[in-house]
Amino acid sequence: MSDSLDQDADESAPNPVASSARRRWVLPVSVVSAFLVGAAAATAVIVLTGRLEPAHRFTVMAILEENVTAEQKAAVQSALSALDGVEEVVFESSEDAQRKMQDGLRGDPALAQQVSTITMPASYQADFHERVFDCGRLTPVAHLLGIREVTVHQRPTADRPGARIACGNLL
Repeated sequence: MSDSLDQDADESAPNPVASSARRRWVLPVSVVSAFLVGAAAATAVIVLTGRLEPAHRFTVMAILEENVTAEQKAAVQSALSALDGVEEVVFESSEDAQRKMQDGLRGDPALAQQVSTITMPASYQADFHERVFDCGRLTPVAHLLGIREVTVHQRPTADRPGARIACGNLL
């Protein structure tokens, strides 16, 4: 009888070798699990906040007054070039704007004839490539002498039409 009690006692006693082997795997498995959970959470945050949304092209157009001076033009070009994220600043003369408008209306001669008497203003156009456009950075530019109006346009893409961006009272 005492032999059977000793056998039962031996079977219920924990095996120190097996226990040590299990504990050795706990830390690596925990680290890998935490890494996978973190990666899944980060991916979910990126997807849900729209960080994977493609960047868009925007054009800021600074329409100049008719009697703008050369110094005022230089100040506008300098201010636009200094904006954060600007890719290129291009000047479009009144004549170039008029020619571009006439080219766009080539398919409608009657409308082109009516519009031919309208003088198009000169402007500077600054191009940006971003996910979201922040109008707040344009406040210093909008109040420069020689500028009649500042507008922001999102350029069209293959699957989205272009749009004028409303900047509220910032401009």
